[in-house]
Amino acid sequence: MPPSILHFARTAVRAAALLTAASLGAGPAHADDWTGGFAGISAGHSWVKEQSPPSAIAPPTFAPITDAVYRGTGQTIGGVAGYRVETGRLVLGGEIDVDWSDARAAVESPAASLSSRIEWQGSARLSAGVKAGRVLLFATGGLGLARTDHSANFGLGAPLFRWSRTATGWVAGGGVELDTGRIRPRLEYRHADYGATYTRATAAGEFKRNVSSDSLRLSALIAF
Repeated sequence: MPPSILHFARTAVRAAALLTAASLGAGPAHADDWTGGFAGISAGHSWVKEQSPPSAIAPPTFAPITDAVYRGTGQTIGGVAGYRVETGRLVLGGEIDVDWSDARAAVESPAASLSSRIEWQGSARLSAGVKAGRVLLFATGGLGLARTDHSANFGLGAPLFRWSRTATGWVAGGGVELDTGRIRPRLEYRHADYGATYTRATAAGEFKRNVSSDSLRLSALIAF
């Protein structure tokens, strides 16, 4: 994990701990009421998958490695903000978030190596949940956006090819949130699929790259 992200993660954890401790003596902002805005920080673990089947014009010598599914893991840290409306037991809302990431997937063979990394990812989502007292069970989904960095090295003195793209796709998931007052902890799972793109890596061939990720994240939200 890069030092900057690691430092940010440690700061986020300390801030979440201080906010949670403060909330214990502050009393509820609007206890048992989910209507209103919120913002907070989140940290988590991400599993990234890269799928690179050979394209129609990819050189046959690249096929053994381009026709591959490879995986990797990493950490995420970021922020989230949104607004919700409670109606009966149903809670509806929308939110946006952005995370910095060091999740990376790679594959190697004697002839070549490929890797992909998610530098940052964000989303704009709708959510729907059902409350049970101070507990909210919710599902969420919407538009996903990510900046991905790819590299390809074919050895034998060939140059290292590297390119980046901003990809769009979809995000879906769900989780549980606890109303402890002004500070509300949340645990959620999300799947993101950023679609496929063709990227020319050499004069003779191009590669179809499809990046997706699964993440488990813990957030500390401030209700207002």
